[in-house]
Amino acid sequence: MTLVASLSTLDFQNEETVATLIRELDDAAKLLAKDPGERVNIGKGKELWDGLYRLWPRVAQRCLEASQPGQLDVELLCSTARFTRNLVAGTPTNQAAAFRVEPQIRSLIHYFTSFMMLQIPSVVSALHLLLQTLSNVITDNSELSSSLWRDYMAIPDDRNILIRSLSVDDVKMSTTCFVLMLNATRDNPDSCNLFVQSKAGQRVAVTLLNRVAVLIDAPEGSPEATACDIAYQFMKPIFDLGLAVTLFDAFRIEDEPMLPHQRILLKLLDGYFHNRTVKRSTEYAQGIPRLYASLTTDMLASIKRSLAAEPIVPESHLPALAEGVVLAAQCSQALLLQESEMPLDDRLTLRCMVKEVGSIELTVDTLKSLDILLPRLQFGKAVPSPMAKPHVDGDEGIDPAAFPYVKRDLLRLLGTLSYENKDVQDRMRACGGIEVVMNHCVVDESNPCTSISLGR
Repeated sequence: MTLVASLSTLDFQNEETVATLIRELDDAAKLLAKDPGERVNIGKGKELWDGLYRLWPRVAQRCLEASQPGQLDVELLCSTARFTRNLVAGTPTNQAAAFRVEPQIRSLIHYFTSFMMLQIPSVVSALHLLLQTLSNVITDNSELSSSLWRDYMAIPDDRNILIRSLSVDDVKMSTTCFVLMLNATRDNPDSCNLFVQSKAGQRVAVTLLNRVAVLIDAPEGSPEATACDIAYQFMKPIFDLGLAVTLFDAFRIEDEPMLPHQRILLKLLDGYFHNRTVKRSTEYAQGIPRLYASLTTDMLASIKRSLAAEPIVPESHLPALAEGVVLAAQCSQALLLQESEMPLDDRLTLRCMVKEVGSIELTVDTLKSLDILLPRLQFGKAVPSPMAKPHVDGDEGIDPAAFPYVKRDLLRLLGTLSYENKDVQDRMRACGGIEVVMNHCVVDESNPCTSISLGR
């Protein structure tokens, strides 16, 4: 086989031998991509692997030691990665053999994700290939994927190639990294648990969710939307295991009631609950109500501080916190509706919300405060609530558009909680819930209730 001969005679000082090896690697890679049987046949050759074990460290060393890798070195690296990627695809014995070069691949990814290297287009192309190679090495190989994931969940942030790759503002890079993470954790609950429980995993999760935040509103069918879909597929087994609230709590920082990546996590979880029947809803029967109660309590305290100010000015984090409450309310609503056909005593989410976290009184109190804080929209103009303090001259008041859906979703939640449940209805009356609902039966374009819908 001429490729084996070229590997054994490679001389980096002789550009002709380097160019010859590049051509032979590319030709072999094309053959391997088409013929799975050829992967098995070629992979049986000890001489080939000995040549690759010599080639990878030498190519890596030349790239890592150069302030700017030479064009021929990068071309050889790309060809080596492409050949290795195709050689291991779906072939367990080749995957096990190629796993030996993972340290070189990891070092190259780490170096190439530095700011200076990312300015070189050929280096970015090499990065894509390196990530694809790493992904193919572990795909559908539980032993290798578990080993790699354990290592990556113990690496410090500054050395973690997942964090570094996800921080690159490149859709193709994000997609490739999401695929790598998906392949590393597929059908492996232990890897999902390690992702949520380890500090390194939590930092990777933050970076992933921040990247999803950039992609999530992309048009359907676009590369960005495809990347976002793959990220969701990675997160879905974590949701299946009931670990979403644990991950949310791991993100908490004192005096930061709602962080951007926490909102994205709740958005993904909300979509998860609404797009499928959750078989493991019992995992969330306590977690989601408690999360809703915690966020709503924080929002209510923030509203009360805002109302005490002169003039009334909402705290800067209040709109983000309100969005979190909306998402938690929607998740709670989805779980309650899934339980609606069960006997009353079996509705675990309802029991937790009503008896353990006091959602009825908390939601009513929050709606009362929101009705004071937010102006009403009448005929396209903001009109202060009759219960609010008058604004000082020159103060235009609070823009209700900064708090979309919050009243609507809290009222929907109250309606679901109290439906055909006399105990909840009695508690609603006792805490002033009827008056709160009636206050929303006004000419208010931003409110979810009207006298017509109330009468239905």
